[in-house]
Amino acid sequence: MKRISSFFSAAVLAAVFLSACSENDRPALEFSFSGSMETADLSYLSSVIGTGSGGSETFGERRSLLVFFEDPECASCGTVKAVVNEWVRESRAAVYLYSDLVSYGTEDERSSMLRKLGSSDGVNLTSGRLVAFVNGRRTASAAGVYELETPEKIGEFAGRYFSLPEKSLSEGRIVSELDGLTALRRAVSSEERFLLYFERKSCPDCRLLSDPSRGNLMSGILSAYDGDFYRLTTEKSLSRMKAPVTVDGTVYDSYFSYFDRSGISGLLWPDGESEKKKAEYIEMITAMGLVKPHPDSDSDFLLEIAAYAGRESRFLYSDRSVPAFCLVNPSESDGNPAVLEILGKAYAESGASEESIRSRLRFPSYFAPDNTRLAADSYMNFITGWLERMR
Repeated sequence: MKRISSFFSAAVLAAVFLSACSENDRPALEFSFSGSMETADLSYLSSVIGTGSGGSETFGERRSLLVFFEDPECASCGTVKAVVNEWVRESRAAVYLYSDLVSYGTEDERSSMLRKLGSSDGVNLTSGRLVAFVNGRRTASAAGVYELETPEKIGEFAGRYFSLPEKSLSEGRIVSELDGLTALRRAVSSEERFLLYFERKSCPDCRLLSDPSRGNLMSGILSAYDGDFYRLTTEKSLSRMKAPVTVDGTVYDSYFSYFDRSGISGLLWPDGESEKKKAEYIEMITAMGLVKPHPDSDSDFLLEIAAYAGRESRFLYSDRSVPAFCLVNPSESDGNPAVLEILGKAYAESGASEESIRSRLRFPSYFAPDNTRLAADSYMNFITGWLERMR
């Protein structure tokens, strides 16, 4: 698709919006765990803000968010991108990075997304552009080195349409993104205590939990837990698990190839299950300390999982869920009646069967009720109660 820079102003649209928008009803922006822009492909953006012209949607969750549009061939995009990343790092507000030239989808789908971002013809759009979406509708945009030349200017632009995360949410502790399964294994082996959030980008339930319009749950959880807090996304773990690995001198195409050829797949998960869900299962048993992490040896780590698969009492595949939380390296948890009580209520009210509840209560450091079946305030009460009782 040909790209020609053609800047146009959104001042009129912005003025109309601001006249009807008071400070109190500005939507909240999502908290950024990574501290930099997060790449979003066409499928993700279509899921969270829909497609269409920007004023009317064909589908989507109608999220409120900031999107930075870049073109790899844009000479000034690198400069502007660095400033936006600096603002994200300082504000901890999420910004999603999109480029249709490196995004999956048909030409018609990419053209539709360009219109959504502000293109008049679905082909041309000034890159190095920051676009504000409120309830899924394009509300305003700013583009170029002048309009986005400093973090302060970006903050002024964002502040017109959104409320920003409280900076105190990340003060005095580490709040960050784990870069996949290897990083998780290192973190677990450190024996440091931290709260871990499991998320899959393609999971609508995860997007629902992180959506600030639904009670701003993530900010509430960040406020309720004052220790180190990490997020781990399935897709990052999966990239390592799909790479070649050597176990006991034999080279396997991937972790999954080893699991299949060693015969332990049948003990870990159902036949035909997706690789994403398999990756989440491995993440969870690692985070809970059910297998030794062996951060310096993939071979020892996989042999540890093979030994775990043969045990009679283990975390069941049916217990695995996203979104989920785990308190890693807890000081006390096993047998704590208060912890078991709050977990039992959370699972029961979210519709879990008695058999499932009994199984999950064997793992009190793990919290994963169905967030789609609980009101936001109920979910918040359960998770804060769980965190308080796990101290």
